[in-house]
Amino acid sequence: MANKRQKNISLLIFTIVVLLSLILDLITKHYTVGINSEFIKNFIKFYYTENTGGAWSIFSNSTLFLTIFSATASILLIIFLYLSKNNSKSFHIAIGFIIGGALGNLFDRICFGYVRDFIKLEFINFPIFNLADSFLTVGIVLLCVYYFIELLKDLKKKKEIGD
Repeated sequence: MANKRQKNISLLIFTIVVLLSLILDLITKHYTVGINSEFIKNFIKFYYTENTGGAWSIFSNSTLFLTIFSATASILLIIFLYLSKNNSKSFHIAIGFIIGGALGNLFDRICFGYVRDFIKLEFINFPIFNLADSFLTVGIVLLCVYYFIELLKDLKKKKEIGD
């Protein structure tokens, strides 16, 4: 019973992270359409652009492929999450950020045929991106950290058993 409750809490947290990241992404994209202004001098500029590709504009003009890929990957990840016996809140938060970011860009591809990007880092030569891209990145990093910590725990258990 406690396991089911913990799983439900983790799924609720996942849902909240998905919804908040999706809403924040869509709101910021809406209000930055056509904008070209400095946000923090010599650091971050809001510079609106339309990207028909993926990260770093790879697969430019491949909106249909990227839409199908993103939708399929999101659905499979959600199915995996619900079928998983993993009740970890950290795991669910990481997947929530990934799904939230993927859905934000998927929304753009379906509704506009491109992704609205607007965050330009002035201090480094880096592609223009949006909050959905940031949420995807944060989710992937969190997921890697989660699995790394789990790996360390497993190695520690194996070492204790071997001693």
